[in-house]
Amino acid sequence: MPITAFSKTFHRELDVSQLKSLFKKSSRSGDISFRDFVKEDIECPACNVTGGYIVKEGTSPVTGRRVSQEHFAFKNKLGNDAHSRFCEFYNGVDKLKLVANEGKVDFRKSNSQFTKNIGLMVCIAIENNLLTQKDIRDMRQWFLDLRTNGDFSFSISPHLIHLARASYTRTKRNWDNFVPDPIAAVKEGFNIDKEVYESLYHRCTYYNL
Repeated sequence: MPITAFSKTFHRELDVSQLKSLFKKSSRSGDISFRDFVKEDIECPACNVTGGYIVKEGTSPVTGRRVSQEHFAFKNKLGNDAHSRFCEFYNGVDKLKLVANEGKVDFRKSNSQFTKNIGLMVCIAIENNLLTQKDIRDMRQWFLDLRTNGDFSFSISPHLIHLARASYTRTKRNWDNFVPDPIAAVKEGFNIDKEVYESLYHRCTYYNL
């Protein structure tokens, strides 16, 4: 169940409440119902399938509390799951069981250091205006193309991730230039790895690496 979907009209990925708010303020609201607008406008964020609709939030008949969040769903004319078989949101029995399909990750809850690093770098990039909605969309399309072609593998040096992180999270002492602190180096809890990457960041900047 995609919590967000890509809007072709507003050129960004939105949740239900965001899409509804933008629709009401747009000129389209006077020409078409919100239900029909959703059906023609939104795309699955993972496989680009269209023809979606909104599933209202679910509440417990016993407690009255919310048990499921309002989200998007995609069905074909026969009422079957419309997602591609390699899409992480597809739930059909013929779903392709590939590692490449495991793209649905909650970066807030994942215990994987790899996904934590990805989440951190994306947040840093967005906060510093290095990534736009179009970049995110292009990245999803790249991943979609890879999954369409089957299994794949790629590797990246962890040093690149640590250097990139150091470029935006370095300490105040090392913000403009690397300033060694021999006293701090002997203190308990001193992070030698962080210190090294902050030093390397300035060295790479100096040599335009």
